[in-house]
Amino acid sequence: RPVQRWQGPRCARRASATTREGNIHRLLDLVRLASLSASGGEGRGEVESTPLTSLTARLIYDYKQAIDRQAAAEDESRRLQLYRSANSVIIQARSVFTADFCEYYTQIGGLEIPACLAAFRSAPIFKGCKKQEYTPPNDRVIAATFAALARLETEDLNLYKCMWLALGYGLRKSEIEHARNDWFITIDDAPYLSGDELAKNHKFPRIRAQLGAWDKLAPHIKDKPAKDYVITGSATERNDDVFRRCSLVMKSVGWATQHHVHELRAYAGCQVAMNSPRHIYDAQTFMRHASVTTTEAHYGHHLKRHLDEVKLTLPTPATFEPK
Repeated sequence: RPVQRWQGPRCARRASATTREGNIHRLLDLVRLASLSASGGEGRGEVESTPLTSLTARLIYDYKQAIDRQAAAEDESRRLQLYRSANSVIIQARSVFTADFCEYYTQIGGLEIPACLAAFRSAPIFKGCKKQEYTPPNDRVIAATFAALARLETEDLNLYKCMWLALGYGLRKSEIEHARNDWFITIDDAPYLSGDELAKNHKFPRIRAQLGAWDKLAPHIKDKPAKDYVITGSATERNDDVFRRCSLVMKSVGWATQHHVHELRAYAGCQVAMNSPRHIYDAQTFMRHASVTTTEAHYGHHLKRHLDEVKLTLPTPATFEPK
């Protein structure tokens, strides 16, 4: 029933609207794939009317079975990546039904929460697929990366544009997928990227080009249809194939990290932090983090600090005077 001036439970208010909407979409993705898996691929694609009573531990099992089938044909690295991504989907989907969220709807909204939901929220996820310890690339790897990137302009233009969108504008994978030619604008003679999908956490919807990225991309953006995607071709090319090729290229030059295109974003953010007047705060703006703490905690892989030697200084011992 409606509640006057409803703001939702405290847990829901802590998350941004974008995060809450994303979690709901992950829940729908999970239910859709699990349903197709259980029905042998003959299920319906529409799941928005799925009742709460269908959210059971079996649903998690069916979803994991579907991921297992996808992973069977992949190498070890890709298989672990699929499992980690699946775990993220499960965690985000279950966050829609946190304990205090359910309590709120039970006590205030009058909604009856089915008992099966507890099993849905506690069913085990994939084990043994945690991220490996981070191994930052050395200067040789960085140099080889940019040498390979230069060749891609004639060998694989989509991949070339993909990597420069991550490097020069700090775009995430989903943002690269949706980037269009009319996102590129000029403000006070300076190149920017501007798009509604860039405003994660409702902040920083415009990004100033960095690392000379606009000069690299301009010949392939100017005079192109404004509403066309920057990454041309099919939807599969934009949301999967180009990123797989990015991983292959980065592995070939020595990157040992797992989220490859995202590492280019992290590298660029660290270049901003080291070379701009406001350092980490400019990096926060470039990466569009709601809090500078996120920038400091998770995106400092490529920062290089130069520390002068600290000389050992011992305190002067007190003079001993016998009594």
